[in-house]
Amino acid sequence: VNLLSCQGIPEEAIVSLRAGSVRRQAAVSSGRPFRFPKLEPQDVLKFEILQKIGTGYVVLRPLQGEGTHYKVSLGEDSNMAAEIEVKPYSADGAAPADPDSPAKESTQASAKDAK
Repeated sequence: VNLLSCQGIPEEAIVSLRAGSVRRQAAVSSGRPFRFPKLEPQDVLKFEILQKIGTGYVVLRPLQGEGTHYKVSLGEDSNMAAEIEVKPYSADGAAPADPDSPAKESTQASAKDAK
C-alpha cells in the first residue's frame, strides 16, 4: 500500500493502516510503502491519522517482584500525566520467581537431591 498524497495533514502526523490483525504505522512524511501479508479484494483496510499530543520519559529503577509504579508527566502541560506499572514478565505470562525466595531454594535443593 503506497500513500500517494495527504492534503491538510501535518507532516509529523502518523499514518496507521490495519488489514485484519496486522497494523503498520509510519510518519506521513516517510514516503515508505506499507507492506502487508496477502490482501484479498474483500479485506477491509482501516486508515487512521494519529497526532502526538504529549511525550514523557521514565528512568527505570531495578524491578521489584510485584512491580514498580511511575507517574509520567506528558509534555509541558502538567495536567497531562499517566501512571504506569512495570513488572517482570515470563513467557507463560506469570511474574518470574524472586531469586531470593524460599520456593526457588527448595526447588534447587530438590533438583540436587534428584541427581
